[in-house]
Amino acid sequence: MSSAADDWDSKSPKSKLEEKRATYSKFSQQELPGCTFILTPFTVITVLVVVGVTFLTIGGLALAASMSVQEYSVRYDDTCSAGYDRWFADDGRGLTGASGKNCTIQIEVKSDMPGPVYVYYGLTNFYQNHRRYVKSRSDAQLRGESGADLSDCDPKGKARLDGNSSSVTVVPCGLIAWSLFNDTYTLSTPTGKVVEIEDKGIAWSTDVEYKFGMVKSTPEFNAYAPEAGGRQIALHDRSGKACSETDYSDPTCYPDCDCNRWLKYDERFIGWMRTAALPNFRKLWGIIPGGLSSGTHSLTINNNYRVDSFGGTKTFLISTMSWLGGKNDFIGIAYLTVGSLSLCVALAFLLKHLISPRVMGDTSYLSWNKEKTE
Repeated sequence: MSSAADDWDSKSPKSKLEEKRATYSKFSQQELPGCTFILTPFTVITVLVVVGVTFLTIGGLALAASMSVQEYSVRYDDTCSAGYDRWFADDGRGLTGASGKNCTIQIEVKSDMPGPVYVYYGLTNFYQNHRRYVKSRSDAQLRGESGADLSDCDPKGKARLDGNSSSVTVVPCGLIAWSLFNDTYTLSTPTGKVVEIEDKGIAWSTDVEYKFGMVKSTPEFNAYAPEAGGRQIALHDRSGKACSETDYSDPTCYPDCDCNRWLKYDERFIGWMRTAALPNFRKLWGIIPGGLSSGTHSLTINNNYRVDSFGGTKTFLISTMSWLGGKNDFIGIAYLTVGSLSLCVALAFLLKHLISPRVMGDTSYLSWNKEKTE
């Protein structure tokens, strides 16, 4: 019985060559029809002008939209720095003083701000994108899945209440939840009326729907808030309606309305859990649907969140929105810059073509012909 090697050896060189030869096709032989654009001066100048005009138009619209946004911000960690008279270093959260401090600052709104007005808090030098910090969470636990792996939550996976001998699993666990921002704001109009700030609609709808389930926060997580860092999860019933501490502790209400600390309905907590990519960031804290009138507004801050330990700052911001989003001059300026450069290059090419035009199809420009003339 002959092998394949013997069969190959018995073949003539011509037959071997024919078998090795690739099947002919226009693709393998690079014979497909092609199209090459001839970049004539007219074509290049026209393209540059069209690009320049288009970019200038987009840049002008973007810059006008950004300039129409009203934004006011005030840094308050330097003016509200007192009140950190106790420090829970043994607790390990290391972000909040015990007593905090209520302070009032003034914000001057120069013109009426139509609703909705968006309320933000800003932090600097806070690296939410640190690898260990980002990993310190359990998405399965937040969704309410049983048997979730909590190994990534270390070192904040378990805690114990005073008087208990053993630690239990914390819900929510992890460093992100443990360092939850816990300053609160009360804004008053020039006439002294308290402005209503809504906390619904401030988180991504996909996060609320898919990433957070009907999960109750455990007492171990809330036991020392805000003294030891973070804060309590806001109270809501099962329908998402806010409820009070009275409803939470009332045994006659609890079976019916089930007032509890549901993670799914605390959108400020959900927004905090979506970590920022850069160390300087702002997060949405609330929405003022009715807008703000012009004048000097009073902002009362419950100053709990400690930032001096990592050299950070805290800022309170209010802003309107345009069709392009918040205030961002960079996009408009970038488009205007590129558009202006395109028109300048088009003008330079046009002048060059008018002053010393190049004869199209002149073979003297070919490299081998240049060598002969030289």
